[in-house]
Amino acid sequence: MSKYRAIVVYNVCGIRGMERMDKYLDHIESLLRQEHDSFRVVVSGCLNTSHCKRLLPYGSENLKKKGLGDRVSYNWITARVPVGTSFNHSVLQAVKEFGPAEGYVYVDSGVDCGFPGMLAKMDERRVEGNAMVHVHVDEDTGFEWLGVH
Repeated sequence: MSKYRAIVVYNVCGIRGMERMDKYLDHIESLLRQEHDSFRVVVSGCLNTSHCKRLLPYGSENLKKKGLGDRVSYNWITARVPVGTSFNHSVLQAVKEFGPAEGYVYVDSGVDCGFPGMLAKMDERRVEGNAMVHVHVDEDTGFEWLGVH
């Protein structure tokens, strides 16, 4: 069994060359501030630049200075794969390192978890017997393609 109840996979992608380091670091920090008793953040990066691979861990050093600890791991994927594949690969790598967790959470790089109780609320729903829990995002929902805002 993992020493973590939840593995939170934060997905970043360098395929289109539109990496947003400032947002990534802010959003990772918002994840680390979640009020949950046992989780690990795994950054899952697909075809990211060497700049990103250097800066995100450096940024994590700054997070340590803020008292957020050493709670981030990295899985850099060097092939162009679908997001589901990169998520699964990152989960498998986390399981190898930490053992199986009770739950796995996918977080898109555009998600800022401003509500510090989000992860705990999701975990409550999972414990109630839900196999999958989904949280809506403010932007990029796909609803806009249907004319729904």
